[in-house]
Amino acid sequence: MKASSFNTCEMRSYASRVLLLYLSLILSFQSASSQSALIDSLEQVLVSDTLSDKARLEVLRNLINSTISTDQDKLLAYSNDAVVLARKAGHGYMEGFGFLHIGIYHDLAGNSRSGLPYLDTASAIAENLNNNRLLISCLNSMSVIYYKLTEHEKGLETNLRMIEVARTDELFQQYESFALGNIGGIYKQMDELDKSIEYYTLALEAAEKTNIERSIAIALQNLGNAKTAAGEYKEAESLLLRSLKLKEELKDERSISYALQALSGLYASTGQTDKAVEFITRGLILNRKLKYKYGEALSLSELGNIEHERNNLDIAQAHLVEALGLAEELESLDLTMNLLKKLSALHYDMNKHQEAYHYLQRHNELNAELFKKEKVEALSEMREKYETEQKEQQISLLEKDNELQRTIRNGVGGGLAITIAFLLVVFIQRNKISREKKRSEELLLNILPEEVAEELKAKGEAEAQLIEQVTVLFTDFKGFTAMSEQLSPKELVRDLHECFSAFDQICQKYGIEKIKTIGDAYMAAGGLPSPRGTHAEDVVNAALEMAAFIEKGKAQKIAVKHPFFEIRIGVHTGPVVAGIVGVKKFQYDIWGDTVNTASRMESSGEVGKVNISESTYELVKNEFSFEERGEIEAKGKGKMRMYFVS
Repeated sequence: MKASSFNTCEMRSYASRVLLLYLSLILSFQSASSQSALIDSLEQVLVSDTLSDKARLEVLRNLINSTISTDQDKLLAYSNDAVVLARKAGHGYMEGFGFLHIGIYHDLAGNSRSGLPYLDTASAIAENLNNNRLLISCLNSMSVIYYKLTEHEKGLETNLRMIEVARTDELFQQYESFALGNIGGIYKQMDELDKSIEYYTLALEAAEKTNIERSIAIALQNLGNAKTAAGEYKEAESLLLRSLKLKEELKDERSISYALQALSGLYASTGQTDKAVEFITRGLILNRKLKYKYGEALSLSELGNIEHERNNLDIAQAHLVEALGLAEELESLDLTMNLLKKLSALHYDMNKHQEAYHYLQRHNELNAELFKKEKVEALSEMREKYETEQKEQQISLLEKDNELQRTIRNGVGGGLAITIAFLLVVFIQRNKISREKKRSEELLLNILPEEVAEELKAKGEAEAQLIEQVTVLFTDFKGFTAMSEQLSPKELVRDLHECFSAFDQICQKYGIEKIKTIGDAYMAAGGLPSPRGTHAEDVVNAALEMAAFIEKGKAQKIAVKHPFFEIRIGVHTGPVVAGIVGVKKFQYDIWGDTVNTASRMESSGEVGKVNISESTYELVKNEFSFEERGEIEAKGKGKMRMYFVS
């Protein structure tokens, strides 16, 4: 067929097939090329104008899978893009897949709890599609987060649900073993070793039924580690050696390194230091070959421990110092603190008291930093808990009103005299509920836009929207960590509440929707849920007022010698998808690359200034004065033209 005989749709389809063939060739050589080269190749395919929505979603799926362990910013950007495009194309699976990985992003970024509403939405989509593979992925990710948050009851519930789903299809039976293993891990975390061993044993039995060697190897190692913790060393050794043998047959080197580490821990616990060193050294060599720096640091740390016990202090020092360098390079706070403590104890035994004090001081500084981080997370959790309680109260009150209306209808169907007497009581009660309902409505509108709230009440759900142009605002406080050091949690929440309450009023003044707060960050957007032609101007005006409010507060705090906030504000305009995420603990949210870019405008700005993107500038350039900044490097975005609003 000649090219001239193709119509536009056929040419687009043909081009998409060619590009997908190219994509499959790229993926087939993944093991031979670097991960970075693979991502670059996929990104080149993605920018093609001839790619169909279906093909573009397939490229995004592979980019998400490729960036999950290499680039968190890109993972979030591509997951957001997948949700937006999937909504447009009506592709339910990819919408759920995108939400799943937004949830995973939050977990990887250290904001595990923030990921739960996205995983909740993804799991609801999976259940609606009857897609067990997606559902199991969601449940597994949720169980990991509950484990990290030590929310044992929810973790157990999630894993039991995972077992239930896995048993519906032979293809998913291996996930039953994973879920049972997760439950074993939860009980181990709770120091209930008997129950932990019980579930790890069940996990091994489930894995052996599937005859999948990888699942069996994992189950053997988990059970072996639990037996080590319980002091059942002979059984532990047998299980761990079996696990190692299977992993060696599978030639999975990363997994082999975990088995070697488990065995070295066993031998160290039983005082077999020569064997422990043998397995640690094997693991160290393998981790260096794999360039797995975290594993390398752990191996060096264990070698340092053993040499310290053997009184080979200089050798121990060399191992621990090298491990510390790797931990700092990886920015692993927990591992760094652990190594600093070990080095302090080692230098004390070497009679190098100044060095011992130096390492201990560094440990204490990091411990204080970790405490501040946990304090910020606790504040976020307190705010989230309060907002969740408000939502649940609203729903409860609305249900009460509906129940009352049903009761009135039933009462009218009985005798007239009884009904009249009944209505006297109802009249009093109705007035009370009417007041509660009004309060409930007000609270609901504090959380959801009015149009979305009405749709939710009428239909029990609210459909997400693709909105072509909105302006998104991000704020973040500089000096928050310093203030958290000087103030009690109650005082800190009070000051945050004062600032965010003022921001809420400013948003209301300019017709802007507050989206959410994340710790000490505030996010809002103009132009949704209904389009508004002045959204960019409104948001910039609001941003300037927010900056002025914080500057005024700073001056007042300085006058009385109190700690004060300073603020960075970023603004960007573009398309977003907006809707309710979560099923039980819902929240109105927006997602898409526009959100990521607005966040980059904030982080690329300066204290006390409103930093806007070129797309926002084009909409408001005749309304304000500006300081042109030129092209500024934005993390994960490359160079972008930015402007400060005067």
